[in-house]
Amino acid sequence: MTTTVLAPPRSRVERVAVHVRAARADSLYRNSFMLMANTVVQTALGSVFWVVAARRFGESDVGLLTATLSVVVLISTASCLGFPNALIRYLPRNPGRTGEIALTSTTLAVVCAAVLFGLSLLTPWGLPLIHGGASSGLVVLGLATVACSAAGMVCDAVFVAQRSSHLLLGKSTLGGVTKVAAVILVPAGGVADLALANLAGLVAAVALTIVLLATRLSRPLRLRRSALAGTWSFSIGNHLGMLFGILPITVTPVIVLAARGAHEAAFFGMTLMLLGLLNVVPAMLAQSLYAELSADPEQRRRHIRRAAGAIYLILVPCVVALVLAAPLVLRAFGPAYATGATGCLRVMALGSLVASLSYLVDVCVNSLGRACSYVILNASNAILVLVAVAVAAPHGLTAVGVGWLVAQTASVLVALTVLAVVARTTPPHVDPTGVLDLTRTAPAPAPARAPTPAPAPARSSRRLPFLDGLRGVAAAFVVVSHCWSTVYLDARGGRTRTQILTSWMGLGHYAVSVFIVISGFSLGLVAWRGGLGWPGGMRAFFRGRFRRIVATYWVAVAIGSGLGATLLSHPLGTLWDGAIPIRASGVAVHTLLLQDVVWAGPAGSTAFWSLAVEWHIYLAFPLLVLLLRHRPRLWLVPVLAAGAMCAASELARATAAGSWTAGLHPSLYALFVLGMVGARHAAQAADQAARRRHETQLRVAACWGLVLALLVTTRRVDPVSPVHDLWFGPLAALLIGRMADPMSRGRAVRAVRTFLERRFLVWLGTISYSLYLLHAFVIEAVWRVAVRPWRLPEPWPLVLETTLGLATAIAGAAVFYRLVEHRFTAKHPPAPVRTPALPAALPAVRQR
Repeated sequence: MTTTVLAPPRSRVERVAVHVRAARADSLYRNSFMLMANTVVQTALGSVFWVVAARRFGESDVGLLTATLSVVVLISTASCLGFPNALIRYLPRNPGRTGEIALTSTTLAVVCAAVLFGLSLLTPWGLPLIHGGASSGLVVLGLATVACSAAGMVCDAVFVAQRSSHLLLGKSTLGGVTKVAAVILVPAGGVADLALANLAGLVAAVALTIVLLATRLSRPLRLRRSALAGTWSFSIGNHLGMLFGILPITVTPVIVLAARGAHEAAFFGMTLMLLGLLNVVPAMLAQSLYAELSADPEQRRRHIRRAAGAIYLILVPCVVALVLAAPLVLRAFGPAYATGATGCLRVMALGSLVASLSYLVDVCVNSLGRACSYVILNASNAILVLVAVAVAAPHGLTAVGVGWLVAQTASVLVALTVLAVVARTTPPHVDPTGVLDLTRTAPAPAPARAPTPAPAPARSSRRLPFLDGLRGVAAAFVVVSHCWSTVYLDARGGRTRTQILTSWMGLGHYAVSVFIVISGFSLGLVAWRGGLGWPGGMRAFFRGRFRRIVATYWVAVAIGSGLGATLLSHPLGTLWDGAIPIRASGVAVHTLLLQDVVWAGPAGSTAFWSLAVEWHIYLAFPLLVLLLRHRPRLWLVPVLAAGAMCAASELARATAAGSWTAGLHPSLYALFVLGMVGARHAAQAADQAARRRHETQLRVAACWGLVLALLVTTRRVDPVSPVHDLWFGPLAALLIGRMADPMSRGRAVRAVRTFLERRFLVWLGTISYSLYLLHAFVIEAVWRVAVRPWRLPEPWPLVLETTLGLATAIAGAAVFYRLVEHRFTAKHPPAPVRTPALPAALPAVRQR
C-alpha cells in the first residue's frame, strides 16, 4: 500500500492561500470577517455620505443631524427590548421556529419604537431635529427613521444567528449607496433635506432585508406571543445592559451639542463616526464570538483567546495610522473639521485600545447568562463616560477626548474586577470548560463526586431572605425620599398639587427606622440563639461590626468629602447644601463617628448621621445583652427611657440641651431594643401562647408611643419627627417577627414575605449598605448634570430625578459593593452560631 504525503507549501503565496482557506472554513473567522466587512462598507459609505453632507450643507445642519441620529439609535435600541442578543442565543436552538420568532420580535420592536417616539415628543429629550422646528412633516420623518432603525437592528441579529453574515454586506451596500446618491440629489435646503437622504438609505436597506429573509425563515410566518416564551428574562436583562452600553455613544453628542453648540457638535459627530470605524474590529469579533459561544460552548476558552489575538492584531495598526493621519482624514470633511477635531480624534482613538477589553469581558459574562453582572459592567461604563464628558465639555473637544480616555480606562478596571468576581462565584457546572480560567491564577480542581443529598425541607437555609429584601426596599425608599427632597427642599408641607400628591416620598426617615429595627432583629437572633452570648465573645462582635460598618464607611467618607470639596462644592439650594462646605474638622469628626455627639461640619453626605448613631448603639449592645440575660422582662425600661429622652428633646428643641439630645437620636436606641426583643420568639421554639403575649406587649407599646407622639406634636405637626418612631418601631418589630415565624397563618404576611424574597430585592438588600452610603452625592450629580439644566415644568424634574437617581445609585452601589464592601466582608465570614441551651426554630440571618 502506498501512502501519499502532501508536501507543505513552500512559497509565501501558497502559505497565505492555505491560511485564507483555513480562515474561510472556520465559522468564527468567516462570520467575523463578514461582519467587519459589512461594517467597513457601511462606515465607508457613511463617511462618503458625511463628506458630501459636510461639503453641501452647513456645519449647524450636520451637527444637528448627528445629534438627532444619536437619539434615534438610543430610542431604537430601547424599543428592541433586548431581542438582538436573545435571537443570537436562541435561534440556533430553535431552527424550526425562526419565522414566527423573527416576525414577532420585529413587529414588537417597531410598535415599541413608535410608542417611545410618541412619548419623546412630550419631553425635551426627543429628536433635536424635531425640537428645532416641529412640524407634521418632521414628525413623520422622525417616526419613519426610528421605526426603520429598530426593524433593521432585529433583522440583522437574525442574519448573525444563522451565521449568514455575508448577506448583511449586500444590504449595507445598497443602503449606503442609496444614501450617498440621495444626499447628492436632494436640494441643500436645510437639515430636513439631509435627514430625508439618510431615511432613503434606511428604507432601501430594510426593503432588501425583507427580501433576503423571506426565503430563509421557516414557515408559517405568523405573529405569536408564545414565540418569545423563555426568552424574556434573558432579553430584559440584556436589554438593560444594552441600554447602558449605548449611552456613551448616543448621549455624548447631545451633551456636546448642549455645551458647545451645533458647530462643534458637527466636529464631534465626525470624530465619533471615525471612532466607530475603529470599533468595528472589537465589536464585530465580539458579536461573532458570542454566536460561537452559544453554538459551540465546549470550545469557549479557545474561541476567546483567538478573538482577543485577532482584535489587537488588526486594531493596533489601524489606531497608529489614524493617530498619525488624523488631520488629513478630517480635512476630507473640510478645513474647519481638521482644525476643530484633530486633538479629540487622536485621544479617543487611543481610548479604543483600552475599550476593546470591555467587549471581551461583556461576552464572557453574557455567555454565562450573568445578566446582573452584564448590567453592572455597562452601567459603570455609562456613568463614568457621561460624567467625564459632562465635566470636560465646557473646556473644549480635546478635553472631551481626554475625559473619554480616562473614563474608558477606569471602566476596564471595573470590568476586570467584575469578571474576577464572576470567576469566583460561578459554579463548576455552569462553566465546565473554563471560560473564566482566564482570570484565575491556577486551574480549579475538578469537584469530587459526592452522593446526592436528600432534598432539604423548605426554609431550612441559615438565612432569612426576606430581611435582605426588606433592607433593599428600605434603602431604595431612602434614595427616592432624598430625590424628592432634592427637587422640593422646602416643600414638605406642600404648595403645589404635585408637591402635595408626592409628599409621601419625603418620609425617608421611616426607612432608616426600619434599618435599625432589622439590625436589632438580626443581631438579636444570633444573641438569643447563643444563650444571650456572642460567638467568640464581645471582642469578636466588635471586630465583626468594625469590618462590616466602619471600614466601608471610611471609604465612602473619603469619596463624599472629595467630591464635596471639588466637583460638587458650590451650593444650588438643594438637599446637598447640607453636605457642604467640607472642612477638615468635619471630616475628622465623621471619621471618628462622633458627628452625633459633636457637630463640626458635614463630610459630603446628608446620610452619614445615622452611622454614628448605629455605631454607638453597638457600643451599648453588651449592656443590653447583660440586662436581658438576667432580667429579660425589663426590656421595656430602655425603651421607655429612650422614648422619654426623645419626647423631651422634641419639646425643648429650641434650647441647647434639647438640640444636643435630639442630635443623639434616642428614638433609634428604642427601635434597636424593640428589634432585638422581637427576635426572641423567632430564635426560640416558644409556644403560640408566649408568642401571642409577646405580640400583645408590642401592640400596647405601639399604642403608648402613638399617644406620646400626639401629645408632643400638638403644637407643630411634623410627619418625620423622631417621636413617631415610638409607635412605628413596635409595629415594625411585630411585622418582622410574624414574617420570621414559619408557622404564621396570615395570608397577607405570607404574601409580603414572598414578595420580599424575590431575587432582585434580596440582591438589592445585599448592596443596601453601599447604596445608603453612596446615594447622596450620586443623586446630586444626576440633578446637576441631567435634570437641572433642562428647566422642565412639573412634574418632570421629579420623575427624571427619581428615575435616573435611583438607577444610577443602584448601579454605583453594585460596583462599590464589589470593589470595596465585599473585600471587607468576604474574607471574614461570621462565626457559626452555637445554640447549646436554646433550640433553634428558625435559621440565622446574614447580618447587615
